[in-house]
Amino acid sequence: MPAAGTNRVSPHFLERHARLRPGSDRAGHLNRAVSVEKAKIVISETFETPPQPGVAERALDTATDMSRSLGEIVGTLSAAVDRLSAVAKDAHRPGTALSTLSAITREAPLASLFVAFLCGVAVARRR
Repeated sequence: MPAAGTNRVSPHFLERHARLRPGSDRAGHLNRAVSVEKAKIVISETFETPPQPGVAERALDTATDMSRSLGEIVGTLSAAVDRLSAVAKDAHRPGTALSTLSAITREAPLASLFVAFLCGVAVARRR
């Protein structure tokens, strides 16, 4: 029997644990067996995983991504509002159809509401 604290392994131990996969043990360590006459020396190395980002780092990354996304959304919406404002300004020029409709609605709001209601009924019946 080897003295306590040595790296020598008895043949009985090797026979009993021969069912393990070659090159690894149950704890996931890499074993390299080196034969020295009749005894074997087992070298065990643990695998080190790269450090994972902490909760604060992940939260900061998420906040940065969200701010970029929100910036893109705000930019897109402001461009759409600018285009709609320009179209509305062009449509309200004197002599256009929208300008005429606005003037009629200001002159007779109740009659305009009745015409809009009839148009809605006509469209609803077609479906």
